[in-house]
Amino acid sequence: MQSCPFFRLTLVFLGGLILVRAPLPAQQYDNQLSVGVRTQLDRQKRVWDGFHSHKMEHPPEHGKVYAILMIQPTNSIRKLVKPVSAVAIKEELMRQLAAQGYHHVEPGQKPELLVSVTYGRSNLPNPYLTNTIDVDTMGPEYEAPVRDYETDKGMPSAPQGIVINDPNLAARLSIPSVSHKATKASYEKLFLLVRAFKYPPPPDPTKKPEVLWVTTMFVDDPDHRDLNVLVKQMLEAGAPYFDREIKDEEVEIMKSLPEGHVKVGTPEVVQPAKPSSN
Repeated sequence: MQSCPFFRLTLVFLGGLILVRAPLPAQQYDNQLSVGVRTQLDRQKRVWDGFHSHKMEHPPEHGKVYAILMIQPTNSIRKLVKPVSAVAIKEELMRQLAAQGYHHVEPGQKPELLVSVTYGRSNLPNPYLTNTIDVDTMGPEYEAPVRDYETDKGMPSAPQGIVINDPNLAARLSIPSVSHKATKASYEKLFLLVRAFKYPPPPDPTKKPEVLWVTTMFVDDPDHRDLNVLVKQMLEAGAPYFDREIKDEEVEIMKSLPEGHVKVGTPEVVQPAKPSSN
């Protein structure tokens, strides 16, 4: 039986994940930080009308008056290298929102948006492997499989049971540069996920709140990076993309690392110097 081109493309991609290993995420310029940014908007979401799905037509503009709903860590498998200050995240988020024309709700005023932040380390949904990620499914993968980090040194193993059932995805993944990005996207990330909900929330507590937009900012190498140090750079990179559609799967923004930043490594015991004898 003759194999079809689509099936061959799928095999090529899966083989690439197994055979091609990207450089270690930590290998970046010493004074530069690569921040990945992904977005989703409600108008990109496909709506089922009972017969077929379609994108929202003539979506309304989203408001700019917001209130902070919550700032919380994700339920990650592995701990952050240091506890993170939610207060510092909130303060920087408000600065970046103001820079983008958003206004924090004033006393007696009703907000148009409720903004939340989820932060931590986790595997994120890989936008190169599926076209079903939307504004409701951009959260971290809480139940990410545990890998042997001591043996693979953070390198992603080949995902199990992946089925690329979209010919367009398979064709795009046959491009070496895209395949490389897909492999890199399977690394565990250190991330900030900003989500905006419509206000007011639904009166029925059994119904999910309506998500208007999501922006995810992430960096590699969570084993050796302190999120406290990188919050400003990550939010600066992602804030211009709040409520904004990105045509590609993600964008990469280079930011200068703060002076005196600390890269967390394996602690070493330093013996006190012996007093010199005269």
